[in-house]
Amino acid sequence: MSSFRYTLAQNLLKCSQKFETRNKQHLSAIILLISYRIYDEEKELLLKIATLEIYAKKYRRTIKIINKYLDNNPESIKALKLQSIAYRNMNEHKKAIKILLKSLKISKNDVWILYSLGSNYEKTNKIRMAKTYFRKTIETDKAYSKAYFRLANIYMNE
Repeated sequence: MSSFRYTLAQNLLKCSQKFETRNKQHLSAIILLISYRIYDEEKELLLKIATLEIYAKKYRRTIKIINKYLDNNPESIKALKLQSIAYRNMNEHKKAIKILLKSLKISKNDVWILYSLGSNYEKTNKIRMAKTYFRKTIETDKAYSKAYFRLANIYMNE
């Protein structure tokens, strides 16, 4: 029975890939989710599903799937980043900040997290915090040009 479920899941994965190449991310994600429910041994598949749902702009579904993944992998930086992206795209910047601060405890010098914190603080009009995180981004990676531009923009607006 297990080999039948595995074979069926593999065929669904191939079908999902065809939809993905045709830019039908939501359909691809649905098929992957069915595949996962049939054969749930590959937990990383949930991250792939969440990524496809972000591209399809299905942010609530993304968060639901990521939460399921985080139940077993609470310190997955990739999952936490995807979750923060979904919240940011839903304009729920305070929730994104909360997730990013949790991520920062796990990965202290991740420039993407530092920059995203600055960006989300800027969106919530916490300009002092935004400047702090943009500066930390630059201190960590001097070549991260987006942080320079955002910081310069804040200074120009002041």
